[in-house]
Amino acid sequence: MALLTRRRLLQGTVALVLGTAGCNGQNSSTEGTAVVGGRPKDRVVPEHYELRNPVNEPPIWLPDETETGQTPSDEPQKRPLVYELIASTEKADRLQFADIKGVDEAQQFVNETDFNSETLFIQTRSIESCHTLSLCNVSWSDTDIHADYGSTYRDVDVRCEVDTKDSVSMLIRIPEVLDPDTVTSHGSSWRSSGCHRRVPPDDRTTTEPPNFGPKTAGDGSTTDAATENATEERTQ
Repeated sequence: MALLTRRRLLQGTVALVLGTAGCNGQNSSTEGTAVVGGRPKDRVVPEHYELRNPVNEPPIWLPDETETGQTPSDEPQKRPLVYELIASTEKADRLQFADIKGVDEAQQFVNETDFNSETLFIQTRSIESCHTLSLCNVSWSDTDIHADYGSTYRDVDVRCEVDTKDSVSMLIRIPEVLDPDTVTSHGSSWRSSGCHRRVPPDDRTTTEPPNFGPKTAGDGSTTDAATENATEERTQ
């Protein structure tokens, strides 16, 4: 499979698009919500891009710098970016991409990230070929970052095979400079019922659009009581 690097797009621009990829998978770009006046108190949906590989191999990876004795013809080690913070142009330049549909838009998304004010958070996971993967919301601090995902069945006109899996990398543009050395806790949750519409608790109202996930209470818990069909993953 051909390798593509981030520098390929520096000679031109490619508009981010929203669309389906047919039999090659489904990739999408979402503008997300603007974060104004510092770190948000509630979970939000930052700008993000989904890159899907229908052969269940990493869509994006970083080459292993510790490997030696490799010849130019050798296939590089593809280490899946399960949880990866990209905080510099130098590290972003090392990203390698599978030659799949949507890769140009993914590279453009990386290129347009301003590392003077933003950090790129990349998560990769396997998902059933006939299911979607949507980013519901993200929360972060100086030491922790957590993303919530939802999944539903893909459109009936999308070709897929039951009992097979795709690999999806979600590129999330955090609107803040984070230090990868201090962010020591990474987590994600996933639910098979998709992203839940936010419901204002009791007499409180919200002007936020739907599908922004549960509201975070002062103790770090959420006001969304629906937890069925949800799984949680966390690393430290």
